[in-house]
Amino acid sequence: CLFEIMSSFNASHVQFEIRMPNDQQEAFVDGLTRDCNGALDALLGVKTEESEAFLEDDRKNIFGAVEASIGFHQLNSLVNDQMRSWFLEQGLQGVTLIEAKGTDLSEDVEFAAMCFNLASMLDEFGQHAKALEFFEKALLIRRTVFGEEHAKTATTYTNIAMLFERQGDSKQGLFRRFSTREYAKALEYLEKVLVIHRKVLGEEHIDTATTYNHIARVLQSQLKLPQALLYFEKALVIRRAVLGEEHLDTAITYSNMADLFEKQKDATKALEYYEKA
Repeated sequence: CLFEIMSSFNASHVQFEIRMPNDQQEAFVDGLTRDCNGALDALLGVKTEESEAFLEDDRKNIFGAVEASIGFHQLNSLVNDQMRSWFLEQGLQGVTLIEAKGTDLSEDVEFAAMCFNLASMLDEFGQHAKALEFFEKALLIRRTVFGEEHAKTATTYTNIAMLFERQGDSKQGLFRRFSTREYAKALEYLEKVLVIHRKVLGEEHIDTATTYNHIARVLQSQLKLPQALLYFEKALVIRRAVLGEEHLDTAITYSNMADLFEKQKDATKALEYYEKA
């Protein structure tokens, strides 16, 4: 179908669609929402230049047509964009169909996982507002079923925080006043994660260190550098104790701190920590 796909992209009046039998469609949606990472990997793995043909001459002619027009790199990008839109459409329809049945989903952990995975896909594709809606659906169920002090609850809080952080990053520069609001929301959720990790996992757990590092990164984005440094130092203490001096995560913390010192115009300290990294 390579030639047909390329032709559909080159003709404005042609619509690109993917059709399959109803039973396969249901199985696909189920797999898509339960394994969003697998779906994303499939998207990233599209390589139209590896297409095959029954006749070698047909393959050569079609490949020649692609290379003479848009090229394989652009074709892969177009296919990925179309598949991305279709994947999201299928996932959203799947959730809508489940909710339309009217069954009680308030403690359905599988539905929560479905919402969480779909939210992750939406967030990955830049649809942050829609992603937040589905993260919150998952969070409501997970808090009801697992409670506040559970790993799945903490993971959901973390993903919501990362969503707000990305929104803040995208609004930097001329819109710093607005990005500050997003960073404040990110910190609000990260603080919830930190409470859970410290209580459930302990102060010296690597996940606690990761949360300290994450909080420091957001504070640095807010230009609250002294506060950010305190959290980087907490992360560094744990990572050195648990992972050792020569671990990549330790190096990343040193690098983050060096960047902070550079922002503080402390070139000597920045150089010291860059050398450690």
